[in-house]
Amino acid sequence: MKTPLVLCLSLLLPLSSLANPVPDESCEQIRARITSQIGTLPKPDTELLKTVGVRKDCRFTSAEVYRAGFGEQPKAPYEAPRYRARHGHGEDD
Repeated sequence: MKTPLVLCLSLLLPLSSLANPVPDESCEQIRARITSQIGTLPKPDTELLKTVGVRKDCRFTSAEVYRAGFGEQPKAPYEAPRYRARHGHGEDD
């Protein structure tokens, strides 16, 4: 009777160590990696996104998550003020 119990416990113990992995990087180190990305990335950084997604305790902002995956956000296109005035979208509307 003890043999099956010992066998089951010996199989489950290694699985419990996988449930709570020790984080490789601190939150500050991950934030430093995010801020080091300059410009927009040619393709998404899936590894950094996975790291950010796993670390719920760091409470990353949506801007940090976006920058982790895609780099800096592109600038909004310039809208000339005269466009609004010409098309009836004045300040008073």
